[in-house]
Amino acid sequence: MAITQQLKVGSRGKQVEELQRKIGVKVDGIFGPKTQAAVRAYQSRQNIAADGIVGPITRGKLSGGSNSDRKPSRNRTPEPSRNTVVVNGQSYQTQNEEDANFMNNAIVPYLNQLQNQGLAVKPDMDLTADVIAQILDKAKETVAPEYAQQIDALKEDTLRNANLTIDDYNSRIASTEASFGRNLENSRERNAGSGTTFSGVRGAQEQDALAEQNRNLSSLSSAAGNSLGDYSRNLEKNLGTDGAAGFNLPSLNNYSASLAGKGGFAQSGQADTNYTPGTYQLGSIPQAQEAAGLALRNQNVQEASKRKAKGISYSDLYN
Repeated sequence: MAITQQLKVGSRGKQVEELQRKIGVKVDGIFGPKTQAAVRAYQSRQNIAADGIVGPITRGKLSGGSNSDRKPSRNRTPEPSRNTVVVNGQSYQTQNEEDANFMNNAIVPYLNQLQNQGLAVKPDMDLTADVIAQILDKAKETVAPEYAQQIDALKEDTLRNANLTIDDYNSRIASTEASFGRNLENSRERNAGSGTTFSGVRGAQEQDALAEQNRNLSSLSSAAGNSLGDYSRNLEKNLGTDGAAGFNLPSLNNYSASLAGKGGFAQSGQADTNYTPGTYQLGSIPQAQEAAGLALRNQNVQEASKRKAKGISYSDLYN
């Protein structure tokens, strides 16, 4: 399958799956931080702008367009296996293509630097896929508390703002209800004084006042509901759809006015927040946490390589 669309963080689908197969990362059809990092590494190796976006130039490289004008050569050196890691001209085999991509992108330049300094270095050096995975797990554990604090703080702020909005709304409702009752009572007293207590004029006046009051209530409800929707939307934008799932803000009641008795308000269902979950699948905080974990993983793998070259243990980086 040829890649025909521009792909970037947030893209999903078959085209992303094909891209992931070509650059050797886990195929899940979701263009996330790992895929972006692999795209940038690929772009750097191809000497094109490493912006992490798969545009026309990158698609051309991926489709082999840059090689289309080459003539076949009987003496051409066979291309190395996709599982090959090359350090200063010496080839080593990894367990799979994804490991090779990681080694080539993350630590081979560093290994070359060490070897150029006269240190004998092998890129595998017991850094198996399992050990690298353990280093990543520990890196994620290391950065997790910082991001957990950010998430907790964001949830606390969201809940506090929601409660302030609801308290303000309920206060306005109570004040408006008292005002509505007083105005209705004063109107009825005036009608009684003028002898129109039971006339159609009084009925029309009260219906007009009722309609106006319900429009005001609807406006109050809409404003407060939109604020709650904005809080939920911002939470999902930062935490992602899964991260925000299960975190429910307090509900907001609708009210309608009544002319019964001395007049008053009654609940009439819940206010609409104009918010539907699912807009932000990838939250900014999980993406930042994932990127921080990967960055620390790369740093620790380099540190492991350095220690191994000097005969120093690096087990603390993954145990």
